[in-house]
Amino acid sequence: MNLVEYGIYEEKTDYRAHVCFPDGGVYLYRTNDAVDLLSTACYPVKEAHQQGVDFATARGYIVPIPDIPGIRRFEIPGEWLAKLPVSRDSDTSAKGKAAMQVVKAMLKKGKIAFALNSNEVMDRQLQIEGADIIIDCHIRIQVKCDWMGGLSGSGELYIQTHECNPVGRH
Repeated sequence: MNLVEYGIYEEKTDYRAHVCFPDGGVYLYRTNDAVDLLSTACYPVKEAHQQGVDFATARGYIVPIPDIPGIRRFEIPGEWLAKLPVSRDSDTSAKGKAAMQVVKAMLKKGKIAFALNSNEVMDRQLQIEGADIIIDCHIRIQVKCDWMGGLSGSGELYIQTHECNPVGRH
């Protein structure tokens, strides 16, 4: 099966969140910052594989975490990690589902913070109605399980550029 272009260059996202379970962290960065970095620097390319498949199912760059502009790490609460039914041997779908669960829960509990654009309300009627600041918060996030990544893991993140889905898991 051939790999197709499907990754950071095709996404229509604002941020990427890499969930690194063994590291206990979620790494958040602006998608455009990473795209700009990849256009100006040379990083090794690595293929990834799914269990039970004897050919590469993804390709991407191995990027040292400190190289990614504005990247931030958010700690996953230890009690959450202990309860997640996911391990290194879990299939790709289970890992992705667990990563989504973690990011959604961390957002809901305020454990992931964003630098949001805000505008002071200048319209007098809106001010009278009680609105002083309006925050632009239409944020699109791509969530990735990056099992080997993280500062206490490989020290790098895997930024995917190509993939195929031979077993039809999402």
